Amino acid sequence: MAGKTINELDARTMPNGKENIPFQEGNTNGRLSTDGLKRYVTPDLTPYQETTDADKKYVFKESGKRLMTDEEGSKLAGLSNYNDTDIRKQIADETKRAKTAEEANATAIEALANELEALGACGFARVNGSADPDAQVTFGNTSKLRSLASHLHLGVFKNGKLLKQCAPGRLTQSVDGRDIAIDGTDGDVMNFTDCDLYYLRTTMQYTPQGGTEGEYNIVALSLLPFGIGGKQAKRIRPFAIVPGECVTAKLEGDARNCAHYVYNKNAIGTYSAPLNIFKKSYKTSGGGYPTQNVSAVQSIKNAQAKNADEATNRPYMGMYYEFYEIIICLMSFEIGTWAHTRLNLFGAGCTTLDSVNATTFADSALTANSGWKVIIGDTVKYSTLHGVNMVIPPSSANKTNLIGGISGNTWCGFLEIMEAQRLLDGISKAGLVPKIGNIGNVFTFDAAGNVSCTTDGSVNLSTGAGMEACKHYYVVRNVPGCEGMADGVMTAVVNSYTKMEFIDGVKWSDNTVLDGGIGILKRSVPIYRGWNLPIVGLSRQMDGAYYIVRKDSEGNNLPVQFRCASDVSRVPARTTYSYRVHDNEESDMEKGLDLKKEYPGVNFPVASESWVKKSDYDFSLFCAETTGGGSRNYENAYLWLYINNDVNANERCLHGSVVGCLESFIYASVRTSFCNYNAANKFAHYAGAFSIPFIEL
Repeated sequence: MAGKTINELDARTMPNGKENIPFQEGNTNGRLSTDGLKRYVTPDLTPYQETTDADKKYVFKESGKRLMTDEEGSKLAGLSNYNDTDIRKQIADETKRAKTAEEANATAIEALANELEALGACGFARVNGSADPDAQVTFGNTSKLRSLASHLHLGVFKNGKLLKQCAPGRLTQSVDGRDIAIDGTDGDVMNFTDCDLYYLRTTMQYTPQGGTEGEYNIVALSLLPFGIGGKQAKRIRPFAIVPGECVTAKLEGDARNCAHYVYNKNAIGTYSAPLNIFKKSYKTSGGGYPTQNVSAVQSIKNAQAKNADEATNRPYMGMYYEFYEIIICLMSFEIGTWAHTRLNLFGAGCTTLDSVNATTFADSALTANSGWKVIIGDTVKYSTLHGVNMVIPPSSANKTNLIGGISGNTWCGFLEIMEAQRLLDGISKAGLVPKIGNIGNVFTFDAAGNVSCTTDGSVNLSTGAGMEACKHYYVVRNVPGCEGMADGVMTAVVNSYTKMEFIDGVKWSDNTVLDGGIGILKRSVPIYRGWNLPIVGLSRQMDGAYYIVRKDSEGNNLPVQFRCASDVSRVPARTTYSYRVHDNEESDMEKGLDLKKEYPGVNFPVASESWVKKSDYDFSLFCAETTGGGSRNYENAYLWLYINNDVNANERCLHGSVVGCLESFIYASVRTSFCNYNAANKFAHYAGAFSIPFIEL
């Protein structure tokens, strides 16, 4: 329904058993209990002594410790003299005031929704700085939104041109029935749009007809030109973008080493020998895995190296930020919120956010989180996927990370390229789509790469019974609000379970001996229309939008700048890559970035790192305004900045923009950005990515 606010949904208006929680956020019932609130304003002072002896006044009986001053105690005691009538009147007055304000806001956003709906666009709007990450205004009905999203496809591109478009729900078959080789023979697998899109992303003071002025964040997409409040949507020509992290390799036909998004065991990604924890690891080489430790500079070089002339950025360039934004907008429109990491939506991926426990490890809801279940006889232990300092290898006194038994001391790189997409392709090919959504229907690859499904209960994902060591077992579910595999759309959560066998002599962090024990690794991989959300262990280098940290001649911090390109055509081909220069100069990496936001003072938007509270959409979804948000609320975006990193007196330094969350952090979001080091810096979780503007179809 156009203009339906989140407060009108059943989740807000129907009793849910949580009415005695006085303060709630997000998609939960917001009713107020006077009895519940009274507990917070009429304290029970019976645990305290109140005597004429000042030294004994407001002393906790059990500890004998004085807890407050006489003045503080008197004020608190005064509260306890309020009667129910007084309390209920105060509550009624406050509830009436809040209801009036909410009704006014609801009227305003209803008017805004109607105006946006009339534009023929799809999207949502929120009050900038609202704690609720859900859309307060949605526009464009489900049919219109899905029609719009249907212009995002999977296909293979060679020499910058579309060679074959994938069939619905498939990866290895084209729409015209031809086989698709995903090993590079047919080119790189990419998401692409097949027509012009009009993209509006803005933060604006706006007064809806009949409403009150407020600052709104609006994101919208349409197939036709539109505008609002004097701001016009930007025309985005058809583009292509990689659906995941790349491998750097020289394949047949390549002039040089360059970035690829292919599944090819001869394209060797990063490999680190596994630590001495398990009898064997399923990762035995870098073949079929992404390349790690790729800096922002190197990612652009690897993209341009795909071109006949590597001094140009056509047809290939770095992963342009607005192409990335459009995909996450489409995804967020379908689910109606920025909080895509809710465990019943796309979930936490392969991060430490909401790691597995006894309830969520292998439940019927197919909860989208990751981690380890360790079983030694009757003893069961749970850990995050990273398993920081969880085990002590044999003949060692030092604790180490559990995931190192698979991917070595790089810790990342435990997921093959296109692993989840290949599984979904195999499910569709085998006619097994109706088996999706049931914990009892377990999918596996055979030696030839075909997918089969076990339904007889012979495989127990929770205990490891019926599971071969180092073999992956998968369960799959749909994502609420989104089209899925049954609709021919490759959107799903893929949960993988892998049994690993401990070698003798390994101990748990509490010195429990793990001889004869097993560890079952659960990896959760979210896929949206064939695009792998970057929260599965590695982060992707983005181009066209960067933070710049600065210092004056005395070494004092100057205001941070955010710079981005107003259009992809503004991003020049790079042949030199300076990023750290005198503050009155412009580095190579910031040339062409014509939009500039300079913050009002030092320590803005944050001196180090934080969840984002407000954003400035006039620049980018990655342009933070203020911080102090949180996971699954406000903008559901996290920023690493560190304004003193890699900059000296009288310098400016462009920091890289690496998006997504690695396996050892809780900051899971497609809008997490690592902008804390210079553009040539590299870490194990940095991977390359590329895109193609102005594609030829």
